[in-house]
Order: sequence, then structure tokens, then C-alpha cells
Amino acid sequence: MAILSSIRDIGLLLVPEYIVWNQPLSNGQDRPFPILQKRICFTELHPSNLENHSGLFGQFSLEFSAIDARRLGAVPVFYLPQPIERHNGNAIGVALLAGIMDAKALVNRLAVIDSALNGDTPVADNISINLSFNDNPELKGHYTIHSREASNFIDAVKFGITPLQDLNNVLESILGMFYPADNLKHEILLDYYKQREWRIASSFVIDGNEVTRPLRQEERDKLLEIDSDFFGRKIESGLGEVDMLDATLALPGLGGIPLIELVRRIIVPGSVVDVVRQMLGSLSIAPNVISLDDL
Repeated sequence: MAILSSIRDIGLLLVPEYIVWNQPLSNGQDRPFPILQKRICFTELHPSNLENHSGLFGQFSLEFSAIDARRLGAVPVFYLPQPIERHNGNAIGVALLAGIMDAKALVNRLAVIDSALNGDTPVADNISINLSFNDNPELKGHYTIHSREASNFIDAVKFGITPLQDLNNVLESILGMFYPADNLKHEILLDYYKQREWRIASSFVIDGNEVTRPLRQEERDKLLEIDSDFFGRKIESGLGEVDMLDATLALPGLGGIPLIELVRRIIVPGSVVDVVRQMLGSLSIAPNVISLDDL
């Protein structure tokens, strides 16, 4: 009930999850690369399957039409099989993801240099670039580049394409759309793939207006009251630990319509149908509340 009231007042949350993928290398070692994903998860599900689904994921369900989920920015998850053996093609999926990760690192470096060269602070003729990796602290790079030549090069690279920082954000969002196909922790192949997950995995702008936003202090306080162990914990980010709520975004609604009013139906245990209807009674357009038994 407390979670549902927070959805009524705040909207849905893009909550972080830290995932480390491992790419097998030809030297017999693995190359780990971490990704901090921020996402809201949905399941494409027929109502007849909801009872079994609720047994695992909880007795309160919010139903969106497929059209409204897409309007909110939901996209099907890209499931990748994880390598379970070496020396065959089962690592191709992770290799593709590693390439996207490297492409993001490349674009991010170009964006940082572009920002330094075109910022308000004048730069010297020669500028130093220092590179390091949190997951491999021994790997460092130190370079000196000529600012005028670098500026011409950056101008040529970014000509006619999406601005570099925006492109970096796009690649970060794409990395948030991948998930393992297999539940290797419990040795169940295709376990995650069978969940038919859709996600909203990025902040975005529509007609110049931000759709997602950071949490306000009173919202953070409410979430900590609901579950301080979950929302008050630290989470890895690839650049060290961060507070869970610092890495969480709110999706309050769309086009001035509160998120809760975009819900088609709320399915709950029969014993709390009337309580939930009363909780939502102040809404301009309250979603229909029905019992799971009557579905």
C-alpha cells in the first residue's frame, strides 16, 4: 500500500542496477566491464498469466496498455546469452556489447576534449589528457595534444552528427537496455529471456521538456520510510559507490498527466480493493481497481 501511494504521489522510479559483464579473451582471461543501468521494468503479460506472475513479483499489479507503455518510452529489452563455454561462438553477444561499451568510452573522451576546447576557460597550446580505468587501476594513459589541431579534428569528427555529449548519453541509455538471457546464478537457461521485459532506461526530453527528474528531498524521505534497507543502501557505479537515491530518477507522468492516471487497471487482492479505491479517490481520472480473483 505504501509503494502504491508513492507511485500515486511521485510516479514510477528509474532505479539503478549494477551489472558486470565478462568478455572471454583469446589469452584465456576475462575482460570485465561494469554497467550501471537506471531502469523501470515492465512485463508483456496476458492477464491469464498474472496469477503465477504475482506469486513471484507481488500481489499488486499496474496494467498499462501497450500504446501507453510505448508513449512513456518503454522499449523491449535486448537479451544477450552469456558465455558458458570458451572457444566457440557463444561469446558473440557479450563481444558486441563490449564494442558498444568501447564506443561509448571513445565518444565520452571526444566529448570531454570538445568541452575543454570550447569552454569559457582559455586553454594552452598544449593540453594534457590523462586516462585511467576504475576496474583496472594499473592501466593508465598520459597524452599531450596540441589544442588548435585537436579543435580542428573535433570539429571534423562532430560535423553533421548528434552533439557529442548527447551521443554519449544515447550510448549510455542503449547499454541500459541489455540484460542477460540466462539466470546463471540459479543455472536456469533463458530464465530472464522468458520474462518478456520492456524498459524505460533513460532520461529523455519531449518538445524541450524533461520527462524524468531527480528525486526531491521529501520524496527521498518517503521512500526511506517505505524501505530504508533498499533505498538507503550504497550501490556500485563503476566509479565507486553512490547512494541508491542519488542514482534514482522519477518519472512523474507525461504531458502534464500524472503517471497514476495513465494506468489502465490496478489488480490487487480482493481484501484491499475498497481501500485502494479510497486511496485513489482524489485523482481526476482514477484507474479501475479490480480483484485478482475477478480477473
